[in-house]
Amino acid sequence: MNTRLRKLVEDFSRHKDIDAFLLVNDSNIRYLTKFQACESWLLVTKNKAFYITDSRYVLEARKGLVGVSVKQYSRVPCTVIYQLCKEYKIKRLGFDEKHTSFALWKKIKEACPVKTKLVPVSGLVEPLREIKETEEVEHIKNCLKVHFKAIDYVKKVVRPGVTERQIAMKLEQFIKSHGAELSFEPIIASGPNSCYPHAKVTDRQIRNNEGVLLDFGVELNGYKSDLTRNIFLGRIPSFQKQVFDANFMRIGIPNTFILSEATPSFTYLAQASTEGTT
Repeated sequence: MNTRLRKLVEDFSRHKDIDAFLLVNDSNIRYLTKFQACESWLLVTKNKAFYITDSRYVLEARKGLVGVSVKQYSRVPCTVIYQLCKEYKIKRLGFDEKHTSFALWKKIKEACPVKTKLVPVSGLVEPLREIKETEEVEHIKNCLKVHFKAIDYVKKVVRPGVTERQIAMKLEQFIKSHGAELSFEPIIASGPNSCYPHAKVTDRQIRNNEGVLLDFGVELNGYKSDLTRNIFLGRIPSFQKQVFDANFMRIGIPNTFILSEATPSFTYLAQASTEGTT
């Protein structure tokens, strides 16, 4: 077992004294195993960890996982849970109540041996994830580097006459060319569309002397960033500047406008909120 799995096991006694813990959430599994989980389960006992997957992912799992035994199921993963509970005499099986649906809970309960009791557990993995290791901090920094490069790139391609959808496509291509992915559907909202907090990308053409809202995230090595920026083409209408100033004063952040010398049509960039990474 790696260090993260050992820390997890150390907390078993403080969480209703469980004998094992079943995880079904891909993000938590990836954190514990450092392997990109997909539609798979992880069963952690006090001495061993088992990655439960099907034929689509079993070869990659056996190649990429270290210190974790890979178990393949043919039809449903519950059959493997039954076998492992019997073999390792698991009497109190903890399950993540936050990420386990009622329907899935019923299937697991039906599959478990009679002597195995399902115990709801919450907050076992998340506290471990809150304290970032040095390696994680580097991943977050690298993610943000790509994100800031993407923002600079968008500043160069945003022009009057270009549509929101064209910007979104170019943004996605740029991020993928740097080995990353979009972490959620981007918001590229121009003019009146920018008043919608979660605007959908449309075929609206961007016009001069109006704002463009950029809200997108980058995912790299399992870590995600989320930044928001407001770009203005031409000059900022005085009313919009007043609104921005009022909002930034309300949240206690000075609103600064940066002149872009390289692109005359792209006059001002309004620094908006930085929301962070996970």
